[in-house]
Amino acid sequence: MSWRRFFRRAQWDRDRAEELRSYIEIETDENIARGMSPQAAHRAAHIKLGNTVRIREEIYRMNTISPLDALGRDLRLALRGIRRRPGFTLAVVLTLALGIGANTAIFGVVNGVLLKPLPYPHASELVSIKHTAPGFGVPVLRMSASQYFTYREEGRVFQHLGLYGDGGQTMDFVYVADIARANVRAAMSSITDEVLNIASGTETSLTELAVALGRVMGVELPPEYGPARKATPVWRRLADVRNAERLIGFKSEVTLEEGLRELVQWWSTETGTPVPGMIAPQAAATTS
Repeated sequence: MSWRRFFRRAQWDRDRAEELRSYIEIETDENIARGMSPQAAHRAAHIKLGNTVRIREEIYRMNTISPLDALGRDLRLALRGIRRRPGFTLAVVLTLALGIGANTAIFGVVNGVLLKPLPYPHASELVSIKHTAPGFGVPVLRMSASQYFTYREEGRVFQHLGLYGDGGQTMDFVYVADIARANVRAAMSSITDEVLNIASGTETSLTELAVALGRVMGVELPPEYGPARKATPVWRRLADVRNAERLIGFKSEVTLEEGLRELVQWWSTETGTPVPGMIAPQAAATTS
C-alpha cells in the first residue's frame, strides 16, 4: 500500500463503498439465479456481507494515523469555536500572549544572569566590587573613575580589573564646584516650580573618561572591557541645560580634565599617595 492512502481517505471511502455496492448487486443476482425472489435475494446478500457501515468505518480507521486525525478534529472544533465566540477568543489570545511574553522575559534574565557563563576564563572566580555607606542609608555607591584606577594600581587581591561594556556609553559629568555655584544662583533667584538640569551639557564616554584620568594621573592603563550590563539600558546620557542657562544664567566653567585634576589632587592629599605627573602632597606643602 502507498502512503498516499492516508491523505486520500475520502476517495478511498467512496471507492470501497462502490465495491461493497457492486458485491451486493452481484450476490443478489446470483441468489435470484438460484430461484430466490428479488427481495429475499437482496436481503440474503446483505446478511452474507454484514454491516456495510461498520466495514467502511474499519477501512477508514486502517487508512488513518490516529494522533493526526484526532489533532485535525480538535483543530476544526477549535476553529468553529473561535468563529462563534470572537470576544472570548481575543481574551484567551491576549492571556496566552502575556503569559508567553512574561515567561520569555523571565527566562532571558535568568539565562543571562544565572545560567549563561560569562565569556572569561575561570568565570567562577569573577567578583563584582561595590561600595556601600550603611551609615547614610545608601546600600550601593557608584565607583568613581579614580577609585577604579586606584584598584588597578594599588590592589594586590585581584589579578585584573575591567569595565562593563565597550566603553562607548556616555555620561554628562559636572564638577561639584559648578553644582554648588548653580545652587547659590538658584537660591538667589526668584524662580519657583521649575526643574533645572545642572550639568556640563557635554557627552563623555567611559573610554574618554579613563583616558583623561590616566593622563591626569600620569599613568597608562588601558581599560579591559567586559559584556555590557543589562541593568543599564540607557546608552547615552546628555542633560538639557537650556533652562538653567535661561533662568539662572548657569553654565559650567570647570572642564572635565580640570575637575579630574582637582579630584586626584584631593585624593592624593587625603591618602598621602603620590601620583605620577603631579606634585606630592608633602612637596606641595613645603613649596607653599
